[in-house]
Amino acid sequence: MNTSSAVTDSAKQKVLIATADVAERVAPLGAGYLEAFARTDPIVAANWRFEQYVCTLTKTSADSFLRALLDADADVYAFSCYVWNMGMIKKSLGPLLREKPDARVILGGPQVMHHAGRYLDPRHEGLVLCDGEGERTFKEYLAELSKAECDLTRVKGLSFYREGELITTGPQERIRDLDEIPSPYLNGYIQAGCYTNAHLETNRGCPFKCQYCYWGGAVGAKVNKMGEERVMDEITWLAENGIMFLFIVDANWGMLDRDVRLSEHIAACREKYGLPLEVAFCSSKNTPQRVSRITQIFRAAGLLSTQSIALQTMSEQALVKVSRDNIKRSTYEQLQKDLNAQGISSFIELIWPLPGETFETFQSGITQLCASGTESLLFYPLLLLNNTELDNNKYEYGLITVRTQDPYSELEHVIQSKEVSHETCIEGWRLIFSTIVLYNVRGLYTLAHYLHDQGVKPYGELFFDFAQFLKRRSDAPLARLCEEVIDISKNRFSTLGRIVHHVCHEAREAFDNLLAAFASAQPWWQDPMAQAYFEVDLINRVYVYSNTGFRPKQYRFRHLSVLNGTPDGYTVRVPADVMAPLRHILGGRATFHGNPVRVRQLHKQLPYMKTETDEHNFLYCTHKLDTIGEILPHWEDLDEPSKKATDVPLAVAAS
Repeated sequence: MNTSSAVTDSAKQKVLIATADVAERVAPLGAGYLEAFARTDPIVAANWRFEQYVCTLTKTSADSFLRALLDADADVYAFSCYVWNMGMIKKSLGPLLREKPDARVILGGPQVMHHAGRYLDPRHEGLVLCDGEGERTFKEYLAELSKAECDLTRVKGLSFYREGELITTGPQERIRDLDEIPSPYLNGYIQAGCYTNAHLETNRGCPFKCQYCYWGGAVGAKVNKMGEERVMDEITWLAENGIMFLFIVDANWGMLDRDVRLSEHIAACREKYGLPLEVAFCSSKNTPQRVSRITQIFRAAGLLSTQSIALQTMSEQALVKVSRDNIKRSTYEQLQKDLNAQGISSFIELIWPLPGETFETFQSGITQLCASGTESLLFYPLLLLNNTELDNNKYEYGLITVRTQDPYSELEHVIQSKEVSHETCIEGWRLIFSTIVLYNVRGLYTLAHYLHDQGVKPYGELFFDFAQFLKRRSDAPLARLCEEVIDISKNRFSTLGRIVHHVCHEAREAFDNLLAAFASAQPWWQDPMAQAYFEVDLINRVYVYSNTGFRPKQYRFRHLSVLNGTPDGYTVRVPADVMAPLRHILGGRATFHGNPVRVRQLHKQLPYMKTETDEHNFLYCTHKLDTIGEILPHWEDLDEPSKKATDVPLAVAAS
C-alpha cells in the first residue's frame, strides 16, 4: 500500500470506530482518543480515513446497528467493548463478517481484553483483539496494515488467530504521559454541538484493588495524568459547546490537590457560559476533606444537588474479602457528616451480595446507615466482570451467576455465595425494593424515623416487614411488579426506576392504599404519633414527574389537616406535638415555624412524556433516584392558605 502523504482522501482505506452507549447524546471520548492518537503516526494519517458511528442501545435495534455498520462499508471496524454493549456487538459480528469477508475487525475494551479464547474465532483471521490500553496498539495495528507485507506479530498487545493457532503478542506499555494523546475535544475529533453529555478524564489508573472492579486491574494501579492546562482548556471547550451534563471519569476525584483547582474552573465556566448544568464524579476514597471542599464548590455553583458515597458494604468481613479494607470506613462516615453539616444531599452506594456479606449484616447495615442520617441508599447487583479478581476467585467464594436476558449486554449477576443462598439473595432484593419505596422516595420515611428513634422497630426490620407483607399481598400491583423484576436475569439499568415510576406516578393512589393496609395491621399502629407520621408521609412522598398532579387523597386523615392542593404541592396543618420532631427529621427542607404549612413538591422534575418509550421514562426515574435530593419536598411557612382558583379542595381532618 502506498504510504506517501500524496494519497487522496478517497483513495485511503476507511476505519469505522463504533460506540454503543447506554445513555443518549454522549460524546464518544474513547473513539476520539483512538482516532486522535492514530493520526499522530504519519503512515496511518497518509493511508487511513476515519469515521465514527455513535448509537444509544435503548434506541437502536440489532438490525439497525448491523445496517449502519454495513452501510459504512469500512475496511476496518473498531469496537469499544463493555459489559453493557457486548451482546449487541457479538450479535453483529457474524453477519458483518459474512457480508464483508475481507474486512478486518478489532475489539478492545475492558470486557474483551485478555479473553481472546472467548471472543475470537479461528475461522476469521481478520478478527483481532486488543489486550490492554488501546491507543498505542490501535495505532500500531493500522500502521502494520498499511505495509505491503503485514505481520501482526509485530504489534504489541494484540491477540488473533493464524492458521488455527491463537497468537498473543507481548504486552503493550501504558502511556505514561497522557498528553501524548491529542485532545479529541480540542483537535476536532468530536464534533461540536452534537452532544449534550460528556466525559472528562484527567488521569488513568487506581491505587486500590477492589476485587469486583476492573478500574485498577484494567489500566493498572499507577496513576498517569493529563496536563492541568490541557484539562482546563477541555473544560472550557465543553462549556462553550453545549455540554449540559459532565461526568468526571477519574477513579478518585479529589485524590490530587489540582482536582480542587479543576473543580473551581468548572464552576467558573458555569458562571460564565451557563454550562454545564450538572457534574457527577466518583469521589476519592481516603481524602474526605478535599472531597468535601469540591462538593462545596460544585454546590455553590449549582452544579451538584447530591453526592454519592461509594461505601458498598458495612460488613467488615466483606470488606476484607473484596480487598477494600484498606479504605477507611471512618472516611465515609466523616464525609457523610461533612455533607450533612453543609446541607448537601448525598446517597450511599451498596452492593448485594458481596462475598462475606450475610442477610443479617446487610439488613443491619441498612439500619445503621439510615440511623446515621443518610438521605438515600442506592443498591447495585454484584456483577461478575471480566478481568477482575472476583472473577478469578469465584469458585473460592462459591459465587453462582445468571446471565441477564438483556440481549445487548453480557451482564453476569451473582445470585449466590458461600454466605447467601439463592433464596436468601432474593429476600435481599425484596428488602432492597422495600427500602427504595419506603425510605428513598419517602413512602414511610418520617414514620420509619419515629419508630426507630422510639426503639419500637429498627429501620431494617420495618423494611423487611413490608417486604413480607408484599409477599402475602401477591394481588397488589406493586407486589406483582416486584416479583416480576426479582428475577435478576431480567434486571436492567432501569429496574429500580421502573419501581419508582410505579409508586410515585403510575399507581400513586394504589400505593397509598397499600401503605395504609400495611400500617394499620401493625402492633405499633395504636400509637397516635405513629398515625400522625404516617399521614405526613402520604403528603411527603416525592413526585418524580412535574405533571403527575396533586389529587384529593382518599385516605381519611385524623391528625394532619390537608387544606388544599396548590400548583406545586399541598397546604396542610401539622399537629402541634409533631411540629418540632418533624422539623428535626426533615432537616433543612423543613423551615416552617407554625401553621399552615406549604409543602412544595416541584423543583427539578420533568414532565412524564407519553410519547417516549417506557424504557426512556424508567431510565429518567432511575436518574431521579440517583439525585433524589433535588426533588425532595420542602415544608415552608405560609401566612394564610392559598386562595388561587387553581387550588383543589382536598380531604380535611376527620372530627
